[in-house]
Amino acid sequence: MSELDNKIKKVEENVAREFISKEPRKFHHRLGKAIASSLSGFTAGVIVASILWVLAIFVFRLLSIGL
Repeated sequence: MSELDNKIKKVEENVAREFISKEPRKFHHRLGKAIASSLSGFTAGVIVASILWVLAIFVFRLLSIGL
């Protein structure tokens, strides 16, 4: 791998570390773990989808202006 690839991989790992908690957690019930996992996945999905929609609207407006 090149030096640039190594730097990109380190940045990706740092970004992932910001969003993924490595804390050991113990849930009393299996349902609690499933709900927590589902909720975090849903939240991440909403954030990513919102960013994509904003970018799509931005690009559409640029194209409609004629740029």
